[in-house]
Amino acid sequence: MIKSLFQRLFSSTRKPNKANQQVPYEYKLEKGQVESVFAPELENQKNLVLTKWNIKLDDIVKPGDIICDLSNDMILMEFESVFNGKIISMCPLNTKLNKVTELFKVEGINLL
Repeated sequence: MIKSLFQRLFSSTRKPNKANQQVPYEYKLEKGQVESVFAPELENQKNLVLTKWNIKLDDIVKPGDIICDLSNDMILMEFESVFNGKIISMCPLNTKLNKVTELFKVEGINLL
């Protein structure tokens, strides 16, 4: 019983319940408006690398969607979208990032 409880609590295949999560930031884009999203500025940003894309070009994203994974020898973090829109440009995988590196571009669309 305890073993199954630990497996349920700490299972890596467990997915978060999006219905109960609140998105802290959401920015509205008008249809056709394009916004560039840059790498975050972090104190321990040394050797930060884009290690995984969770989306593809032309995918539709919404606030709270996990876009990519960024990591270095000290951290691994997930990067979330704050926009509703379509991905129109993406940075190549395994790119070394700095604060002026453009991760992706998102274009505003009308969601029905």
